[in-house]
Amino acid sequence: MFATIGFLSAILATLAWGITFRRYSWLQGLTWYSVGSGILALAFLLLMSWNQNPVNAPGLFEHLATGVLSLWVLVFATRLMRAREQPLTRR
Repeated sequence: MFATIGFLSAILATLAWGITFRRYSWLQGLTWYSVGSGILALAFLLLMSWNQNPVNAPGLFEHLATGVLSLWVLVFATRLMRAREQPLTRR
């Protein structure tokens, strides 16, 4: 149950940040990446939780969801580190 809550909060964070990125011109490139990562992680979470999954590999889907969300955090952090000098002006 705690893992599901953790995954859902990370998925909601990627979607919320994806919407927020649209407001800043230097972060707009991450908008669709964030939304796509959130949707993909949600799909893996649903496959992980589905009892009648024909693949029957919940551990695989857990690792895939974790990988997608971890890669999103890495890309987001890298973009922020590279753009420290960018002004926070809105579009």
